[in-house]
Amino acid sequence: MTKRTHYTRTSALPAILGALLITVSVLLPAAMHAQVNTSVNTSAARWGLSEFYIGGTYIGEGSTSLDYAPVKLDFEDDWGFTLGGGYHLNNHLFVGGDLLFANSTFNGTSSEDDSKLRQSMRQWGITAGFEYNLLEGPLTPYISAGLGFTYLETDVPNADPEYVCIPDYYWGWWCYWAYPVYSDWFFTYYAGVGLRWDISDRSVIRFSYKSNWIDVSGVTSQLRQDMISLTWGGKF
Repeated sequence: MTKRTHYTRTSALPAILGALLITVSVLLPAAMHAQVNTSVNTSAARWGLSEFYIGGTYIGEGSTSLDYAPVKLDFEDDWGFTLGGGYHLNNHLFVGGDLLFANSTFNGTSSEDDSKLRQSMRQWGITAGFEYNLLEGPLTPYISAGLGFTYLETDVPNADPEYVCIPDYYWGWWCYWAYPVYSDWFFTYYAGVGLRWDISDRSVIRFSYKSNWIDVSGVTSQLRQDMISLTWGGKF
């Protein structure tokens, strides 16, 4: 492998986490005071309602090493797309699931000659779990946990293109050149915290942070991703 120049990249995760902590510290005392001294607002009615939401997710950096070669993998931070939904068993407990799509980049560095390889990666995730709202009112923090599967797909480095043919109902065969890819499904679990605001009896905004662990095969340690999401949803 050819030796390449090192570079550094500053993560946005500390700044986003700081903004989340400031938001919680400012809004939570006011929410608790309001909900202690007044009756529960109608916008907080969640019991027996379904909920669907959509938004963006910031995925922080992560790293691990191959267990069959002296190579360290560093995954860059990036943005993804989140879609989810579920059902409120009561005003506190929500059960549901999320779909995640992201297109990011990772770097492989050899400890033998310090060479580096840069590679793109596509990620799809499907998870199911619960959220527990600590307060019944329209503004409440919550905790969450769940599990599921993550699909990772990346091009095979330095691989030659292959001629692929697949059967077609009308034309007999459909053939094209394609580069081989590595792809697989991996077991995933997560835990997180968030802040929820039911802005009306039908609309809700969520701001959340969670750690996502992917049980990737062939590496020395699990891949951990820190995720921050902002979503908008509706209750029905």
